[in-house]
Amino acid sequence: MADSVIFPALTVFPFLLLAQSANAQSETMEAGAQPQNTRPATTYEGYPVTAMQEQREGTSGYVFSITDDGQMHNCQVTQSSGHADLDAATCPRLRRFPPPGIIRDEQGKAIKARYQGLMSWKLNQ
Repeated sequence: MADSVIFPALTVFPFLLLAQSANAQSETMEAGAQPQNTRPATTYEGYPVTAMQEQREGTSGYVFSITDDGQMHNCQVTQSSGHADLDAATCPRLRRFPPPGIIRDEQGKAIKARYQGLMSWKLNQ
Protein backbone atom coordinates (compact mmCIF):
# COMPACT_ATOMS: atom_id res chain seq x y z
CA MET A 1 0.00 0.00 0.00
CA ALA A 2 1.39 3.41 -0.95
CA ASP A 3 2.03 6.07 1.70
CA SER A 4 0.09 8.68 -0.19
CA VAL A 5 -2.20 9.27 -3.11
CA ILE A 6 -1.76 12.21 -5.48
CA PHE A 7 -4.81 13.54 -7.27
CA PRO A 8 -6.31 16.84 -8.42
CA ALA A 9 -8.86 18.70 -6.34
CA LEU A 10 -12.06 19.85 -7.99
CA THR A 11 -14.72 21.96 -6.32
CA VAL A 12 -17.28 24.34 -7.74
CA PHE A 13 -18.34 27.20 -5.48
CA PRO A 14 -21.15 29.54 -6.53
CA PHE A 15 -18.79 32.52 -6.60
CA LEU A 16 -15.37 30.90 -6.65
CA LEU A 17 -14.29 28.14 -8.94
CA LEU A 18 -11.59 25.77 -7.84
CA ALA A 19 -10.66 24.03 -11.07
CA GLN A 20 -8.63 20.95 -11.74
CA SER A 21 -5.04 21.68 -12.69
CA ALA A 22 -4.21 20.57 -16.21
CA ASN A 23 -0.91 19.11 -15.06
CA ALA A 24 -2.28 17.46 -11.90
CA GLN A 25 -1.22 13.85 -11.61
CA SER A 26 -3.45 11.08 -10.35
CA GLU A 27 -2.95 7.60 -8.92
CA THR A 28 -5.61 4.96 -8.52
CA MET A 29 -7.35 5.13 -5.15
CA GLU A 30 -7.19 2.16 -2.82
CA ALA A 31 -10.17 -0.20 -3.02
CA GLY A 32 -12.86 1.00 -0.64
CA ALA A 33 -11.50 4.56 -0.39
CA GLN A 34 -14.33 7.07 -0.51
CA PRO A 35 -14.28 10.86 -0.92
CA GLN A 36 -15.66 12.85 2.00
CA ASN A 37 -18.25 15.46 1.04
CA THR A 38 -18.00 18.99 2.37
CA ARG A 39 -20.45 21.88 2.08
CA PRO A 40 -19.39 24.49 -0.51
CA ALA A 41 -19.14 28.18 0.28
CA THR A 42 -22.17 30.29 -0.57
CA THR A 43 -20.73 33.79 -0.04
CA TYR A 44 -17.75 35.93 -0.94
CA GLU A 45 -16.27 35.06 2.46
CA GLY A 46 -12.51 35.08 2.08
CA TYR A 47 -12.45 37.28 -1.03
CA PRO A 48 -10.07 40.15 -0.25
CA VAL A 49 -12.12 43.31 0.28
CA THR A 50 -9.85 45.59 -1.75
CA ALA A 51 -9.76 43.11 -4.64
CA MET A 52 -13.55 42.96 -4.55
CA GLN A 53 -13.87 46.76 -4.50
CA GLU A 54 -11.44 47.04 -7.41
CA GLN A 55 -13.18 44.11 -9.16
CA ARG A 56 -9.92 42.20 -9.49
CA GLU A 57 -10.02 38.55 -10.48
CA GLY A 58 -7.37 35.95 -11.16
CA THR A 59 -6.35 32.32 -10.87
CA SER A 60 -3.93 31.05 -8.23
CA GLY A 61 -2.27 27.65 -8.47
CA TYR A 62 -1.86 25.75 -5.20
CA VAL A 63 -0.60 22.54 -3.66
CA PHE A 64 -1.28 21.10 -0.20
CA SER A 65 -1.11 17.79 1.64
CA ILE A 66 -3.67 16.00 3.77
CA THR A 67 -2.20 14.20 6.77
CA ASP A 68 -3.40 10.79 7.93
CA ASP A 69 -5.59 12.55 10.52
CA GLY A 70 -7.34 14.50 7.74
CA GLN A 71 -5.70 17.89 8.38
CA MET A 72 -4.46 20.22 5.64
CA HIS A 73 -0.70 20.78 5.78
CA ASN A 74 1.91 22.74 3.79
CA CYS A 75 -0.45 24.74 1.60
CA GLN A 76 1.52 26.81 -0.92
CA VAL A 77 0.65 29.01 -3.87
CA THR A 78 2.51 27.61 -6.88
CA GLN A 79 1.24 30.02 -9.56
CA SER A 80 0.42 33.67 -9.00
CA SER A 81 -2.91 35.18 -9.99
CA GLY A 82 -1.06 38.43 -10.62
CA HIS A 83 -2.52 39.90 -7.42
CA ALA A 84 -0.69 39.40 -4.12
CA ASP A 85 -3.88 39.69 -2.04
CA LEU A 86 -5.70 36.98 -4.03
CA ASP A 87 -2.67 34.70 -3.76
CA ALA A 88 -2.40 35.36 -0.01
CA ALA A 89 -6.09 34.50 0.46
CA THR A 90 -5.90 31.17 -1.44
CA CYS A 91 -4.67 28.87 1.35
CA PRO A 92 -6.86 30.41 4.08
CA ARG A 93 -9.86 29.96 1.73
CA LEU A 94 -8.94 26.31 1.16
CA ARG A 95 -8.59 25.77 4.92
CA ARG A 96 -12.01 27.32 5.56
CA PHE A 97 -13.76 25.55 2.66
CA PRO A 98 -11.73 22.43 1.81
CA PRO A 99 -12.50 20.79 -1.49
CA PRO A 100 -14.63 17.66 -1.34
CA GLY A 101 -12.84 14.45 -2.06
CA ILE A 102 -10.66 14.01 1.02
CA ILE A 103 -9.95 10.30 0.65
CA ARG A 104 -10.71 7.93 3.52
CA ASP A 105 -10.20 4.19 3.85
CA GLU A 106 -12.92 1.68 4.75
CA GLN A 107 -12.49 2.49 8.47
CA GLY A 108 -12.98 6.22 7.83
CA LYS A 109 -9.31 7.10 8.41
CA ALA A 110 -7.97 9.81 6.11
CA ILE A 111 -5.41 8.65 3.57
CA LYS A 112 -2.36 10.85 3.16
CA ALA A 113 -2.73 12.72 -0.10
CA ARG A 114 -1.27 15.60 -2.07
CA TYR A 115 -3.68 17.92 -3.84
CA GLN A 116 -2.87 20.45 -6.52
CA GLY A 117 -5.12 22.64 -8.54
CA LEU A 118 -6.20 26.13 -9.49
CA MET A 119 -8.43 28.53 -7.59
CA SER A 120 -10.14 30.98 -9.90
CA TRP A 121 -11.14 34.09 -8.00
CA LYS A 122 -14.23 35.33 -9.86
CA LEU A 123 -16.84 37.92 -8.99
CA ASN A 124 -20.47 37.32 -9.90
CA GLN A 125 -21.13 40.25 -12.24
